[in-house]
Amino acid sequence: MHKHVRSTLIVSSLLAMFAAVPSPAFAQSNGGGLGIGVLVGPLFDKTASDDSTFSGKTGMQFSLFLGGNRSGVIGVATEVTLQRRKSDFEGDTLTFTTLQVPLFLRINVGAHSASGPRIYIKAGPAVDFVLSAQSELFGDIKETVNVFQLDLIGGAGVEVNRFIIEGRYIQGIRSINEDVTIESIRTRAFALLFGIRFN
Repeated sequence: MHKHVRSTLIVSSLLAMFAAVPSPAFAQSNGGGLGIGVLVGPLFDKTASDDSTFSGKTGMQFSLFLGGNRSGVIGVATEVTLQRRKSDFEGDTLTFTTLQVPLFLRINVGAHSASGPRIYIKAGPAVDFVLSAQSELFGDIKETVNVFQLDLIGGAGVEVNRFIIEGRYIQGIRSINEDVTIESIRTRAFALLFGIRFN
């Protein structure tokens, strides 16, 4: 019970923090408004630990992004992201469904107009909330994992005519498993995303 209350308070605080960030990142090339778009694509899991053998499997990621300052050089952006991560752990397939909320600093290079090519890099921290954790052999294993996780994300992409291709790397900085006396297991994943900006 205490774990769920703590997670709810953390989510509320982080969302309030993101909403309060004053930044030119929300000024778009169409003269104003909040930049909104979606990204979707495969997620290649590379979860690892010092003691156990993991073999990554392909999952999926869907993101609704806000901000980015497409018309400027530097901007701030955030996302609401659903991830389905899969990996093979010593013959058992593990599937994690998470809600991820990152906060990015984004640097843009190239044409300022919405129709021109724009290359960008972005990086920042993210919080992950485990919605479900399933083992093919043992069923629900959510009680054995940390519901609240922290990541660092770095990525780069290109945007042309509002269409986007992006690659990003995700590195967990908090252990997935509750019992770290056994071993520390951290998320590692690479995503190849395709998307579109709506405004």
